[in-house]
Amino acid sequence: RSQQGGSAPQRVYLCGGGSSIPLMMEFWEEKLGIPAEPFNPLRCVGLSASARKASVPPNASLLGEHVGLALQAALETPVSINIIPPAVHRKKRIGQYALVSVLAAACVCAPLVAWGLFFQQAEQITSSKASSFDKEIAEAKKWDKEIKASSDRIQQAIKLAEPLKKAAIDRRYWVTLLETIHACLPKELVWVTNLEIVKPAPPSGPASKTPAPAQKTGTTRLVLKGFYLENPKGVEVVDEFGMALQFKASLDKTISERAQGGTALSPKDSADILQEEIKKIRTQCVNARWDSASVDAFCERLKAIPFPDQPTSFEVAPIQDWVRPNSPSPTQWTQEFVIPLDLLAPPISSNP
Repeated sequence: RSQQGGSAPQRVYLCGGGSSIPLMMEFWEEKLGIPAEPFNPLRCVGLSASARKASVPPNASLLGEHVGLALQAALETPVSINIIPPAVHRKKRIGQYALVSVLAAACVCAPLVAWGLFFQQAEQITSSKASSFDKEIAEAKKWDKEIKASSDRIQQAIKLAEPLKKAAIDRRYWVTLLETIHACLPKELVWVTNLEIVKPAPPSGPASKTPAPAQKTGTTRLVLKGFYLENPKGVEVVDEFGMALQFKASLDKTISERAQGGTALSPKDSADILQEEIKKIRTQCVNARWDSASVDAFCERLKAIPFPDQPTSFEVAPIQDWVRPNSPSPTQWTQEFVIPLDLLAPPISSNP
């Protein structure tokens, strides 16, 4: 009545094992004042023939719970009476929800725990790697200090060796220059008797005592003086000497320009440059009105001259600045000549 909101009970149905106790019906009729009878849950339920023959109907009052649960599971019940106390029912529902809540919390926390373990392991790996890197960095710093110290020592050694290097270059400069002059000098008829250094005069200073026409500003001039013997060619032997010097200076300059960056030229390139320079000298000889036989012989001589391997750094003054008188005399067998050379990179000390 309290659950379904109905009227007062009109009849009592006894079920369970206590309903079979003798005089139980009479006891409840007397106490409640209403009729009492055994509860038969199978009254509206069809039974098979074998169930009717068995002892099921006399014991039907014992099957009320079972029949009710079967009917509730198989059919939709219009009336549901729950005699379980609300506190017990609530506790049961809470227990069901607690299991679901625990599973849900586990599903939520599992990724967080996995992330936490991952980051913890990552932190451990990072720490171990960082410690190994610290050792390597410390070792690298140690080597860096040693390298810097070695570099400083090398720089100091280079500074100490610079004067020696400069002295060696200066010494080689004059040796190469003298070897070049000797290689260009004809084997006979021409002698060099004097080498005179003419330093560049200050802009407002006095002029040099030695005539040096057309001397380049700021350059040191080396004046070659000598004699040549009277011969059928005349002054042409001196011109061959000067043009051989021009050939060597022009050849070294062209090779230096072609071999920029310190790379050595191939034999073919060197041969091509040699042919180009010979063509230039041949043109100068033709312009000077040499005969073809003399031109060919001079060009062949240039190819055979054993020039030094080291390059030279000088320029021969123009031919109009040369002094080579051509005045044959029966009393003088030799005549003086002068050929100026402009030194492009002379050493600091200009005394050979």
